[in-house]
Amino acid sequence: MLTETKTCSLCGFPKPLTDFYKNCKAKDGHTSRCKACAQLASEDSRMKNPERIKAYHQNRSDTRRESEYLIKPPENLARAMAVIVKVVKHWRDHDPVKFTEFKNQFKERAV
Repeated sequence: MLTETKTCSLCGFPKPLTDFYKNCKAKDGHTSRCKACAQLASEDSRMKNPERIKAYHQNRSDTRRESEYLIKPPENLARAMAVIVKVVKHWRDHDPVKFTEFKNQFKERAV
């Protein structure tokens, strides 16, 4: 079985394609750097720019925190509620015993 190889643009060694990350925008579908060189380049970039990395993580955590506490109703709330009502009515009409059991369980949990 032939394994396709590619030469890394950073270290210059020919390596199998499994040693390269996939990249759909590249002609051959893989990155130009091998995984080892890409990891080293990433670590080097992080070491050279600690302020940028810290700002990125701070901004990301702030955004997450805001999204957790901001509850926004969906834009199509009326349509979503109509679908829910339709499903509940269908369930109620086709299996009234199960629907009544569920409704009773829900009432117990609410108390």
